[in-house]
Amino acid sequence: MEPVRIIQQDGKIHLVFNTHLSVSHARALHAQLGQVLAPPIGSLVLDAGQVEQVDTAAMQVLAGFCRHLQEQGTPMHWQAVSPAVQQAGHLLGLEKLFGGSV
Repeated sequence: MEPVRIIQQDGKIHLVFNTHLSVSHARALHAQLGQVLAPPIGSLVLDAGQVEQVDTAAMQVLAGFCRHLQEQGTPMHWQAVSPAVQQAGHLLGLEKLFGGSV
């Protein structure tokens, strides 16, 4: 199972994260997110509302991805953030990196 579904719709790219994001998914997650960065990006919508479990490795990949988007000035919006992602973001001090949605 892929860690994220990538859906192109209405000129936006929607990233829908699966229920479990862990170190075992980190490499695949990094590769999938890297594919999103290859072509020019109009706008991204991130949906982590279904994530039930997330570990530090997966959060590091997400943090690097979000940091890159911010540095490039790519518009990004969190549609949903699960309590698991909110808690992990808080524990790791990533609230600002995730646009305050975490």
